[in-house]
Amino acid sequence: MAGHEAEAVDPRRTNLRRRHQCQARYARACAPHGRRRRRRAAHFFGTRRTPGFVRSHSGDGARADYAQHRSRGRRDKTSRVAAGRGGQTSQCARPGSCSMKPSPMPSHANAMNFFRDHITYVIFLAITLYFVLFAPHFASVSTASAVLRITAIVSAMAIGMTFVIICGEIDLSVGSVASFSGMIGALLLGQDVPTYVAALLVLAAGAAIGATSGILVTKIRIPSFLVTLGMLSIFSGLALTITGTRPVSIVDDDFSNLFWNGSFLGVQAPIWWTIVLTAVGYYLLHQMPFGRRVYATGGNPVAARFSGVRTDSVKIFAFVLSGMMASLAGMMLAARSTAGNPSLGAGLELDVIAAVIIGGTSLFGGYGSIVGSVVGAIFIGILGFGLLVLGLSTSIQEVIKGAIIIIAVSLNRR
Repeated sequence: MAGHEAEAVDPRRTNLRRRHQCQARYARACAPHGRRRRRRAAHFFGTRRTPGFVRSHSGDGARADYAQHRSRGRRDKTSRVAAGRGGQTSQCARPGSCSMKPSPMPSHANAMNFFRDHITYVIFLAITLYFVLFAPHFASVSTASAVLRITAIVSAMAIGMTFVIICGEIDLSVGSVASFSGMIGALLLGQDVPTYVAALLVLAAGAAIGATSGILVTKIRIPSFLVTLGMLSIFSGLALTITGTRPVSIVDDDFSNLFWNGSFLGVQAPIWWTIVLTAVGYYLLHQMPFGRRVYATGGNPVAARFSGVRTDSVKIFAFVLSGMMASLAGMMLAARSTAGNPSLGAGLELDVIAAVIIGGTSLFGGYGSIVGSVVGAIFIGILGFGLLVLGLSTSIQEVIKGAIIIIAVSLNRR
């Protein structure tokens, strides 16, 4: 008598349980070598040992050490076979006693590491203390307010520049874009365009300039140094050409109050701009998936591209942010001087890059922070204001400022 016919094989993969997650029939064939992954990049920067659609529990710990003691009820096959054949197995007297733990570092080594990692803040505090002790009337609320107002322009541009430099690029056109944006804003206000509409149009112009630079860098493959150097020359010339080298007066009080002369809760408008831009930049860089893509693009663009990061899009958006921040700084410059002047932003790109590098951002990309860039901008502002209070000549101020910046950057890189 013939036996029963065997059951058909389950079309799905075997062993659906015991640490095998997200299985389904018809596994997808491997993609061609070198092809970018199709999934979103945010899935490749999450916590380990978790499916892409499941959030890790806040209390999940790291994997246990391999040398730790296992419970008797979960001995694996290898240990049972070794025990049956007379093999010897080593077990710890108590759980966790066999784990390899690094020996604690000496206290002086910890102090040196802390000093090296925070050298910028140490120099910042040392120079501030020097000016407080030796510069007359430096330690006052009015001085602090004046320094924060002066550095608000550089801080705004430094926040945008941070994204570009972390991506491994550079933007030399921020000074000329600021001058050009101030001129455009003054011309729009002169044509009775509402204040907020004019501000939005100027920001859109800055975004378009940044997008153009980013496209030339990523699609045409021209180095960012050359692209932005050309943009610096182009918009410096345009700022001089559109008004015949003459400044354009601004008589709109709403514009001046919005970007410079106004105050809220006793805090002046430029300081509020610095606070708001720092908070937004920090959230975008350190809390959003875009920030992780920025770090990945600057750290290892090839690996980031294979992991699904659209590195070209990330760089273009970084240049867009830099252009918008330069345009915002240009409107602050125009509001401060109550006129659009084609030479107001000349040379600001040097202070901006110095502030970003002093703040700890690597010029080679992959590392940096928004707060560090803002601290670097305040550092440069305190340095210039303190040297002015001491009564030194302009030439001596430039020499001392340059030397201190070089020393701070060199110590920060060690």
